[in-house]
Amino acid sequence: MHARNVAAVSLLTAATACGARTDLPSDGNGAAGSASSPSGAPSCTLTIDEGTTVTALITEGERIYYVAAHGRVMAVDADTGEGMMLAQVPIQGGGIPVALALDADWLYATFIAEDAGFPALWQISKAGGEPKLIAPGRVDNVFVDETGLYWTNDHPDLPKHVVFRRRPDGTVLSLGMVDETYDALRGIFRGTAGLIVPSETALLAFDIEGAGVTKISDVWHISHPFERDGALFYNVDYGTPHGFFRASLDGTMAQQLYEGPFQRVITDGVHWVFTQPIDKDASIFSASYPDGEPSFIYHSPTYTSPRAVALTPTRLVLGTAWWEFGAGIQSICRDAIGL
Repeated sequence: MHARNVAAVSLLTAATACGARTDLPSDGNGAAGSASSPSGAPSCTLTIDEGTTVTALITEGERIYYVAAHGRVMAVDADTGEGMMLAQVPIQGGGIPVALALDADWLYATFIAEDAGFPALWQISKAGGEPKLIAPGRVDNVFVDETGLYWTNDHPDLPKHVVFRRRPDGTVLSLGMVDETYDALRGIFRGTAGLIVPSETALLAFDIEGAGVTKISDVWHISHPFERDGALFYNVDYGTPHGFFRASLDGTMAQQLYEGPFQRVITDGVHWVFTQPIDKDASIFSASYPDGEPSFIYHSPTYTSPRAVALTPTRLVLGTAWWEFGAGIQSICRDAIGL
């Protein structure tokens, strides 16, 4: 199967921007960017927490969880923008969330804490309450499922990351180490082969009982791996070839599904969504799952964050990458953009 060329669609979009952009009104009653219309009906496009940088968010149903300025841990409705502050964690100026994960009762978040000095891992009740410090240090990824809580801790002095698992019984063990990695790791996932961890130069699978690590791909610059429908998917956003790939669960038989580059690719099993920031804005594309033709669906007026792209049943949700943009969260009706 030939890879679908989203880059070509991007060039066409840029060349015909005046006619191709999807700049949506809110609805017939409310102004774009309001939390809801005067009638109380959800607006088609919302700006939630305007003026705040939201570099990481996660959704559950129609609820959005995120960490905003000054350590505000928030839960809001994607349709109306209404919500509550779950907690406030003391953070240093400029501290921003790095990664988020959810289980049935808890939100796990990494961001700079006053008493840690580096992005630490915190646990906050989804019902609200006092936050609890789980792990200090330079934590740059977190993942949780029924087998436990996983995170990666960037070594403060060496180009290494230590990989941890907390079992459901509360015991913590080190699964191993990622060597020769200078930058933050970008997304971890507990898959069939183990805990899947991308380094700068390979994709690694750590045995979740600490029995060792296996290199399952020697492709560089992999980010945000995940499994679905018996396959392993991952993004390659630098180097050649770059794009979005599907492989067998052990990392073999990799094939390029879509030519990139992409910042982030997500799916709900019905549609793919691709983000492609350019300068200070971003183009959003979609394709039918599993290998449909891509098409341009939305122009984001701000540069999106790779850890702040999500789908709810009715909304596409996008966060802002850089603090100077401070545009909050865009919540866009899926029906209005063909999702």
